[in-house]
Amino acid sequence: MKILIADDDELVCEGLKLILDMEDDFEVLGICHNGKEAFENCEKLMPDIVLMDIRMPEADGVIGTKMIKEKFNQVKVVILTTFK
Repeated sequence: MKILIADDDELVCEGLKLILDMEDDFEVLGICHNGKEAFENCEKLMPDIVLMDIRMPEADGVIGTKMIKEKFNQVKVVILTTFK
């Protein structure tokens, strides 16, 4: 399964990548830091799944998900986020 990670927290991105890279069935294609980058990377990399944070600068996860689903309906988006 090809995965794209979208989160503005570098530590979260690297942690998720480290965990996912341990699984033989997962391939992390890349990391991006806002919804716009996630959309652009979907076009380039064609992931199966995007792990998307909600709160990010420039284009949040809601906007990024909307953009992705409008053009790449086959890409699944899983929202992973934390709030204080």
